[in-house]
Amino acid sequence: MTAELGAILGLNAFVILSAVGLAWCVGRVEGRLIGVERSVERLQAEMAGLRDDVKAILLRLPTKVE
Repeated sequence: MTAELGAILGLNAFVILSAVGLAWCVGRVEGRLIGVERSVERLQAEMAGLRDDVKAILLRLPTKVE
């Protein structure tokens, strides 16, 4: 009975440590995804600004007469 209880407790400790390790990894991945999301938002904002700059430049160019 004691050996069985020890095996169960040992298995439970393994499961708990595995769950803690998995939660830690998920937290790190989530943190990186949040960072990537912020980077994408900044890039989209910069692209919108560049688009506006290109439009302004194109409006200033003389039109071609063919």
